[in-house]
Amino acid sequence: LAMGLSLRGFDVLLIDGDIQSTSLDWASVREMADLETLFTVISVPKNNLAKEVTKLKTKYDFVIIDSAGRQSELSRLAIVACDIAIIPNSSSPFDAWATQATINNINEISSYRTFASYFLLTGIAKKTKVFDEVSHWIKENGGDIPLLDSTIALRTAYARSGGNGQTIYDFKDDQGRKSQKGIEEMDALIDEIFEKESLGL
Repeated sequence: LAMGLSLRGFDVLLIDGDIQSTSLDWASVREMADLETLFTVISVPKNNLAKEVTKLKTKYDFVIIDSAGRQSELSRLAIVACDIAIIPNSSSPFDAWATQATINNINEISSYRTFASYFLLTGIAKKTKVFDEVSHWIKENGGDIPLLDSTIALRTAYARSGGNGQTIYDFKDDQGRKSQKGIEEMDALIDEIFEKESLGL
């Protein structure tokens, strides 16, 4: 997302809000590979996440928070800080069930501040029964949180690009080919969020 927005000319900040420091580790690998990063990657004091984001977002077009992958106080703080919450879910029923705590947090926080939230299915194979089941579960249990039409498929390119300090936009396979379908997926996600949020950008 950060790279896709940067390639459109936006000034983007990526905040590592995960205790595992995945984004910072990725940025270090990218730097060691001597790859240009078009956006800024930082960490902030986790207990002051919302306060820090409030200060920083006036300096950038977009601030993306890479939050904890599972329900935690850090993910709650990220929800408190955000204008748009994107909740990724794989096509595993266990992942969907674990989302219930996040839904509860969003419902609670929505009672005192306004922000948008969406479910995003990732690492999925669309034409499968489990995909249909998880989609149905989210629509039945997600309350007012809509499911995005965009999906992110299970692709080797995503895993390999991250491990190499790359993004889907600059990854090339062993034959030197880009993942055009992966790029199209990410562009479609950005386009859909822009349209739904009437960003007019």
